[in-house]
Order: sequence, then structure tokens, then C-alpha cells
Amino acid sequence: MRRPITLALALFVACSSDKVGPPPAPPVNWASLQPQPRPDAGQLKPTEREALVASAYAKALADFGTLPKLLGESANMRFGKQTAHGREAALAMHESIFGAFAQRTVATSRVWMNERYQAIEFSITGSQTRDWMGLAATQKQATIKGIMLVWTSDDGSIEDVHVMFDVAQVKAQLLGAGDLTGRACLREHGLAGRGDERAGRTRFARRARGAHTRVSEARRGQGGTPDRGRGGLPLYVHR
Repeated sequence: MRRPITLALALFVACSSDKVGPPPAPPVNWASLQPQPRPDAGQLKPTEREALVASAYAKALADFGTLPKLLGESANMRFGKQTAHGREAALAMHESIFGAFAQRTVATSRVWMNERYQAIEFSITGSQTRDWMGLAATQKQATIKGIMLVWTSDDGSIEDVHVMFDVAQVKAQLLGAGDLTGRACLREHGLAGRGDERAGRTRFARRARGAHTRVSEARRGQGGTPDRGRGGLPLYVHR
């Protein structure tokens, strides 16, 4: 019995004297730690439905029957100092601004757009059959020319609308005073008496551009995406 015990002890001593080396290094993909080029997402642009908003909106202004489907549920609208919040209120404001003119025909001359908003240069012609802006119905025809700033969603619905046109000029047409331009037009907007007419028109353009800037800042403050385009310039122009 002594010989097997002695042999077992000798094997134990021999095994215990062997040194065990360190484990192999774990596999590391060093290339994954290197800076990688960012994928090009391409230039942001309006969706197919957004590109059709200007023409659809023009048809809706001629016939309000299609307007509710075009406005988003939380759509907002602004005209001068008047504001409307929500679809129903926006529909009522459309009726207040344009509803007094019957047999309306609407045309868009130019449309500027990017992935967030559109600037639509429009003209609306119709006969005043109801009281409008403090003016009794004249049954005369007039043309409203102006610009609309329209913010859209990817699905083609309208989120916000800012309407800008010269009320005094439209009233002049209805009263037979001709095309009210120059200093009288600027006086209607509180811009006359502060320099020549060209300077007044410049201030009028700045006021319109300021509407875009204020809305952009509000969206940014609410965590939204600021509108692209340096100085509010659009990325796309449709004629």
C-alpha cells in the first residue's frame, strides 16, 4: 500500500509545481472605436402630401366644404390682431375674412416652401354680398391679394395659418375709390408719416417677415424644430 501512496504524492507535487499562464485576451473590435462617418440622411424637403397643400388650400378657400378636412384638429390662425385656436375657431375666422365674398375664385401666383412651412402668394376675387370689416354689403366685386404663411404636417394637414393682405385696398375697390396704393395704403397699417412710401413698404415687409420669426422662436421654445432657411428664406419655390 505504501508504493501507490508514494506515487500519488509524487504526481501531486509534480502537478502543483506547474505554473498556469494568464487567460487569452478577450477579442476586441478596435475598428469600432474609430470615428465613423455619419450617414447622409439627405436634404429635408416637403412630403408629397405637403407639396399639394397650396393647391388644395386654394380650392378650399373657394369652397369651404373641403376646408375642415384640410385643417388639423389643433390648427391655429392669425389675421392682424385676430387669433383663432382649434379647427372650429379657424373655420369661423376663414368665414369672417373671406365668407362675405360670393362666387370666389382663388389663384396662387407663387409658392415658397420648405419642410416646415409654405408662403403662398394668392389672390381671391368675389362679390361682397354681406357686411365685411365694418363695410355694408356693396354687391360689388373686389380682388384680395396677399400672402399666407402656412405651417404643415407630414400628412398634409395645416397646423397654422397667418393671413396678410391690405384691407384698405379691398375697401377702396368696393367703394369705387380705385386701387388704393401709396400713402393711404400705408396709413391703413399705421406705417405712414414716418418717411417716404418706399421706407413704409420696407417696414411692411419686415413686419410680415417678423411674423415668421416669432412663430419660429415660439416653436423653438416649446421644444419644436426651428424652421430652416437663413433669414426665413424658403428652400423651394413653386411658380
